[in-house]
Amino acid sequence: LPIIAALGVGALAYGARVAVAIPKGHSADGINPFELEDPWRTFVWQAKKSQRQFADAVKHIHDGPLRDRLREISDRIDTGVSECWQVAQGGNNLTQARARIDITGITTELSQLPTGQALQANPALADTAKALQSQLDTAKRMDEIIRSTRDRLRLLDARLGELVTRVIELSVRPQGLEDLAAVGADVDSVVGEMEAL
Repeated sequence: LPIIAALGVGALAYGARVAVAIPKGHSADGINPFELEDPWRTFVWQAKKSQRQFADAVKHIHDGPLRDRLREISDRIDTGVSECWQVAQGGNNLTQARARIDITGITTELSQLPTGQALQANPALADTAKALQSQLDTAKRMDEIIRSTRDRLRLLDARLGELVTRVIELSVRPQGLEDLAAVGADVDSVVGEMEAL
């Protein structure tokens, strides 16, 4: 009895040590949406949700050609989620970098400079105005990239969710295998767009 109790205590201690050593918030694929700020966090979370729903749908399908093909598609969905994670990290970094540009201060400084002939008559002030305007132009370009990336990632997330819904529908229809080729092509298209993004 003491030996069994000692083994039990040892197993509990080992389990507690392993639980403490596991990084919090990370799944097996190393993707943790909560490392990002919104909206990037939400995009990754939605992609992971679609991935889980797809995996659950595949689990409920009987062995056969439909399930085999869905397992192949599952690999592409995993790639899509990984790409979403990469794009969201880049978007998050860009958003943080953009936040460090003080548009209000730059605009105020630019407005305090003379304009027209008075500005052109002083080369130092003219160069200052160009440098300040260049900073504003950079911020504007960054805003456009952030907006465009956010909109495309939102669309791709929605399309991924749509595809998962179609797979769930196919999983309960006996003729589902016939429509699977179109779903596979659409998954490839979405993942390809994420890779390009």
